[in-house]
Amino acid sequence: MDVLGDETLKLMAAELVKIIRQNAGVDWTLRKNIQAKMKISEKSC
Repeated sequence: MDVLGDETLKLMAAELVKIIRQNAGVDWTLRKNIQAKMKISEKSC
């Protein structure tokens, strides 16, 4: 954490939350294709 700094971590977390909310559906835990899409989005951050 010391390397990135608090502000950088906050920005990264906010961006990750935004991406997850865009890709999350009501039943995302039951649908494999939505899970895969979310994992790809998370890895691209």
